Amino acid sequence: MKPLSVFDQMFLHIEKRQQPAHIGCLMIFKQPQEGVINIENTLLSRLREYNKPVSPYNLKLEKKGFRYFWKHDYEFDIQHHIRHIALPKPGRIRELFTYLSAEHSNLMHRERPLWECHIIEGIQGNRFAIYFKMHHAMSDGISALHYLTRFLSNDPLQSNMPPPWAIGSDSLLLDKKGELNIQENKNTLQASLQMIKAVPSACRQIVDKQHIDQDAPHSIYSKAMLGLKAPQTIINTRISGSRRYAAQSYDLKQFKDIARHFECTLNDVVLTVCGGALRLYLQSQNALPKEPLIAFVPVSIRKDDSKGGNQIAMVQTSLGTHIEDPARRLAEAVVSINVAKRKLQKLTKEEFMIYSAITLTPGVIHLASGILPERLPCNVVISNVPGPKESLYWNGAALQGLYPMSQPIDRVALNLTMVSYDGSLEFGITACRRSMPSMQTLLGHIEHSVNALTDYIALNVHN
Repeated sequence: MKPLSVFDQMFLHIEKRQQPAHIGCLMIFKQPQEGVINIENTLLSRLREYNKPVSPYNLKLEKKGFRYFWKHDYEFDIQHHIRHIALPKPGRIRELFTYLSAEHSNLMHRERPLWECHIIEGIQGNRFAIYFKMHHAMSDGISALHYLTRFLSNDPLQSNMPPPWAIGSDSLLLDKKGELNIQENKNTLQASLQMIKAVPSACRQIVDKQHIDQDAPHSIYSKAMLGLKAPQTIINTRISGSRRYAAQSYDLKQFKDIARHFECTLNDVVLTVCGGALRLYLQSQNALPKEPLIAFVPVSIRKDDSKGGNQIAMVQTSLGTHIEDPARRLAEAVVSINVAKRKLQKLTKEEFMIYSAITLTPGVIHLASGILPERLPCNVVISNVPGPKESLYWNGAALQGLYPMSQPIDRVALNLTMVSYDGSLEFGITACRRSMPSMQTLLGHIEHSVNALTDYIALNVHN
């Protein structure tokens, strides 16, 4: 058996009815003009033939004490992992999101491998969709996207293409008896020793905050030694187990043009646009705080794309939601995220994980228990994942949309995740249904926010 890392196990320990700990991906396909795929008789029958999945899709959990391990599932049954539904007419995107919202609310059974594949037909425009769902203990978003896009091709004529669970990863190396091999034991021990050695250096970085005070224009950063303090908002309440999901594609070139004009990164623009959208949303609910909203931004510390599990750490950044002017809001986001980046550059992978754990502990305690309300660490989680740059196909069907689905957590009821794909930036919004009234209006606010930056550029260039 292979022990899960401490970070991977965390997603299992925090999971509860109102807080499912899985992530997902929505892929919308356009049927080929010739040779339309028969969902029931062709597609599903082929998928069911792949009934002996490879790692990690053939692994289930075993718990010993408070620790979880991966082990082979010798009773694997593909019928428990494939779902087939047809949307009710007229098969609009609205009906699709209603189905996804309900399914993304459901916990997965831990006695089986923690993944599901939903085949959804009956979508307007001669389209079908695949909703792939896996537990966060299996993978972070970057690794999951790597798994899922490996079964696609840039050749529209390629056929007989296998599903994700027939490709898998070699990151979990078990011997024929299902036991962890000797090399993996050595790797686990070495990783533990590296974490212990990293503690002193991480602690020194916590004490040394000189560069933060010098570079940051906002007084909130002078308190960064204990992490940024997020204001209480309507987003930051106890959540229910019901989810609401919405997604939309935006022109990636528009985001890149803004980044080029302001000489910043694409991620800086994404954070600013999200901040602008949240400002408009909270204003519409008469709930905009005077202090800026703080976002958790996952940062990949992955060195090997073949490795599974979670290889991410969290940094905090201001979204500048107290600022109306879009250019000034962008400047605030740039300064804030650059403070976090400079801290990250000074640390090794192990040091940064320990640094994050120590500085964010007061806030994490609040998220877990509700005590220490003055130490709310963030208002929202925002993640931007690089995706495929070219058009992709699966057995002749063109991939039209690639939308991420993520995990709200207690007292952080909203997650905004983006994936770039073939000239588009695909936004996926996952929220608690009860905590976020009219959540779908965020899609329009995102468009308004990015257009505000474009209009600002056009006005200043003209003048």
